[in-house]
Amino acid sequence: MFKILISVLLVTGFVQAQMNKKVSVFVNSKVDEANKSITLYWPKFKDATQVTLYQKNFTSGNWEIKKTRSGADSGFFKIDNVNIGQLYEFQIAKMGTTSSYGYIYTGINIEEVHSEGNILMVIDSAIYTKIPKSIKQYETDLIASGWKTEKVVVSPKKTVTEIKEIIKGKTGITTVVLIGHVAVPYSGQYGFDGHPEHQGAWAADMYYGELDGTWTDNSVNANPSGARPETINVPGDGKFDQQWPPSDVDIEIARIDLTRLSSFGKTDSALHAYYFQKNHHFRSGGFNHEYKAIIDDNFTSYEMASWGFRSYAPAVDTGNLYYNIDNSSNDYVTTLKNKWWMLAAASGPGSYTSCGGVVNTSNFVNDSIKTVISGMSGSYFGDWDINNNLLRASLASKPSILSAFWGGIPAWVLHPLAMGYDMGYCAKISMNNKGTYVGNFNGGRNSIHISLLGDPTVNIYPVKSPTNLVISGTASAPKLTWTASADNNIIGYNIYRANTLNGDFVKANTAIVTGTTFTDTKPRNVKTVYIVRAVKKIINPSGIHNQMSLGAIDSAATTNLWVKEVETKGGVIIFPNPVKNSLNIEIQSMTKEPNSVEIYDIKGKMVCGIKTFNNNITLNTSDLAAGVYIVKVYNKHYLLNQKFIKE
Repeated sequence: MFKILISVLLVTGFVQAQMNKKVSVFVNSKVDEANKSITLYWPKFKDATQVTLYQKNFTSGNWEIKKTRSGADSGFFKIDNVNIGQLYEFQIAKMGTTSSYGYIYTGINIEEVHSEGNILMVIDSAIYTKIPKSIKQYETDLIASGWKTEKVVVSPKKTVTEIKEIIKGKTGITTVVLIGHVAVPYSGQYGFDGHPEHQGAWAADMYYGELDGTWTDNSVNANPSGARPETINVPGDGKFDQQWPPSDVDIEIARIDLTRLSSFGKTDSALHAYYFQKNHHFRSGGFNHEYKAIIDDNFTSYEMASWGFRSYAPAVDTGNLYYNIDNSSNDYVTTLKNKWWMLAAASGPGSYTSCGGVVNTSNFVNDSIKTVISGMSGSYFGDWDINNNLLRASLASKPSILSAFWGGIPAWVLHPLAMGYDMGYCAKISMNNKGTYVGNFNGGRNSIHISLLGDPTVNIYPVKSPTNLVISGTASAPKLTWTASADNNIIGYNIYRANTLNGDFVKANTAIVTGTTFTDTKPRNVKTVYIVRAVKKIINPSGIHNQMSLGAIDSAATTNLWVKEVETKGGVIIFPNPVKNSLNIEIQSMTKEPNSVEIYDIKGKMVCGIKTFNNNITLNTSDLAAGVYIVKVYNKHYLLNQKFIKE
């Protein structure tokens, strides 16, 4: 199979240098809710002989012609009689001196997604035992984002077939994230960067996402001169024959593996802990990235960077795409060291640790590259299971990169990001693309090497969370109170409840809650966990959709509202809540040990405390400032906590 060798930077004229831009249609939309119309627009093409609008049939997956215009390009199509709340996908195809394509998800008032799906975390035991709190924070963040979670801790020695059997044994799983150095599948016989010594097996996490087909290890015999051992693929060696998956990828699959990054001078566990820390900060709305994209193309004679234009234009608007060929100052490292931009794409001659003219692993170690989604293409580094690999190094960098992938060989499909979809969704579409979307450089489309590195649940619209959730009221009508999200365009809040933190959450409110209180008139007669999520209206160059925040979480036992058990050896009841002058504390202790009772303000400062054998205590709270406090009751057998509000 012939492959173009992509190791040498070619010097070309300006017209050829603009190729990736010229073969892309930068599609945006203007929506008109009152007239139920959507106008798609793009920069006009001077060479157009025909422009066609296609609409995706979501049932069949096929493109259907909606409108065709011959002759000069007007730069827009208007679609009337759209359904409010319905998602649409369109393709613009321009014929002329070059053929150019663009894609967009669009719609008016697309509702928020209440349940994201079921995610399985397969965790390397060597990582889990070192950072259980970081993993727990990540799991809690997933739950607070609408995911149902399950985790399996596995030995790094488990084989790829054993890992796959674990995945196949879980029912209802929609997404899998591999954390740490979970066994890496290898498959195939081609090297899509065109290098002879790289023609063989590549790292292939797609194996874990394809659940129906048969993977074999009996026919490929690839042993190129100069290949590293992982590339050599011969019958019976545990590496698979398949270059393309036997059938479509069934579930979203991604990997967070920050092991073997010795250039950082930190332990594997420390790098993973930092990744989950920045992930939490991003989800909570702690960063302030601008919706801009950098495209640093150092392979201008190859159609490798075009995916960046097609994927990012719908999210950031055409005027916020910055291309190095238009202006040499639009450089990946120089720009992103100084500017917080959400999206990045790049290409250049590569090694396992560098993308020529763009960035190398040392940059990720020493510089602060301030983007979130980073796709790059070039030789070697797309085969990421190696020490100090460029793509994995980007995930370990400071302060904010959360998703990395070998973009361009083939083209990735990321335009759904603009309407709130996450990276796992886009990766699955990219893996299963057999021709629905253009971009098949070196024949890499649908190949087993396509991998997503980083958290698959990341989307580009983090919303600031509500805070200080407190439950009060009565057992038959628990009242939830919280502090409003500090974000803009918040249209209200949704409240969800379940029996446990990892239970099946259902929405408790029938209409969106516009204030900061909610009374649950149909509580469960068991301990209940509540999650409150802010809903933000996103208005962007693709359309209008609702996006929800990471949720604020609290719990109560609605059979006796103020009981909150941490262990089964006791409980605490506080009343009234909210309180003015006197707080009553009843300790349901099953031991004869004295209890320490302490009150902390929301910043964690202890404001009063006593030690007593008395199980019925009244504390004077008249001197406390108004706000949220926590009662902590403990002895050597148990620890109990409960929030209350001082009015």
